[in-house]
Amino acid sequence: MRRGPADRDRPRSAAAGGEDSARGPVFPSEAWDRLVQFETHLKAIERFFNLENHPVRSSGPIAFQDNLATEVALAERQFRHLVQLGRGIMDESDANLLAFRSYVESEWAGDAARDALLAEYSDQKTWRDSLYLVLEGLQSLAVLASGLRAASSVNLATFRALGQQFRSLMVHNRFFSPVRARPVFLFAERLSHPLLRRAVVECPSDRLRRAMALVLSILTRHLRILSWVEVGSERREELLDALPLLALLRSDFVILRPFLERAFPKRFFSQDQATRVEEELRGRIDSFSFELQVEARKAFEVFLLDFTQTTSVKKMRGSIEAAHGLLTALLE
Repeated sequence: MRRGPADRDRPRSAAAGGEDSARGPVFPSEAWDRLVQFETHLKAIERFFNLENHPVRSSGPIAFQDNLATEVALAERQFRHLVQLGRGIMDESDANLLAFRSYVESEWAGDAARDALLAEYSDQKTWRDSLYLVLEGLQSLAVLASGLRAASSVNLATFRALGQQFRSLMVHNRFFSPVRARPVFLFAERLSHPLLRRAVVECPSDRLRRAMALVLSILTRHLRILSWVEVGSERREELLDALPLLALLRSDFVILRPFLERAFPKRFFSQDQATRVEEELRGRIDSFSFELQVEARKAFEVFLLDFTQTTSVKKMRGSIEAAHGLLTALLE
C-alpha cells in the first residue's frame, strides 16, 4: 500500500524493512494480508454508514420514518467480523493478552485500576494498544447494534448515531484509522501479475512508468475488493453482507473519476510537453473514466435496485452476480 505523511506511524510489514525505527513499528509480515483486509473492511463499514453509497430504492431516498433494522443487523455482523479479522492480525500470545486485559478491565479491576489501564491505552504507544482499543470499541458497538436490532423499528437518526460512534472510534485511533488517509491511495495495490509488471517496466519514460503503475495499482486493488464479495450464497444475510464492500467501491468510483480526469494528468503530464504515448494513455484513461461512471450507475441503480428490500434469495443472488460481473469485466 502506498504510504503518505499521514501513514508515517502506521504498522509496516517486517518484510518491508527491519527493526522498529522512527518510521514506525514493524508489523509481522505473515499477517500483512490480514491487515490489508482488516483496514479495507474498516473503511467499507465507514462508507456503508453513508446512505448515498447504498443501492437505489425505487421508493426514493431513505426517510426518517423508514425502518433500518436490516441495515443495523448488517452493521452488527460487520462489527463482529471486524473483531475476528483484527484478532487474526495478532499472534496467539497477543490474542491471549487481549482477552485477559478485557476480562480484568470489565470484571475485576476497580475504578482506580481501570483508570490506570485506560491511561496506558490512551497514549497508544504501540500498534497493539491501538488494535486493543479498536477491537474493544467494535465489540461494544456490536452489543449496541444487537440491542437496537431487537427493537420493533430502527429509525434513520438511530442508524446515523451508530455510524457516528463508529467514526469517533476511528478518528481517535492512532494506527488503525483509514479515515485519516486519502482514500484513493489507501487502497492502492502492489502489482503482482507478470504482464502488468512488464507493461510498467517497458514504459518509454519514467513519468509514464509512474503514471501507469499508479493507475494499474488502483484498479487492481478494486478488483481485489470485488474478489471478497460473496455472490453465490444461499443465505440472505451473507448476500446482504456484501453491501459495505460495494458501498466502498461506489464511493471510490465517485472519487476516482475527477482524480483521473483532472488531478492525474496535472500530476504526471505537462500539456505542452506530452509525448504521443502519454497522450494516448491519457485518452484511454478519459475513456475509461466515462465508462466507469456509466457502468457503476448501472450496477447500483439498475442491477441492485431495492437490494435490501428484496426477500427472495434467488433474486438477490441474481442482482449481485450481475453487478459483480459488470464491475469485474470493466476493471479487468
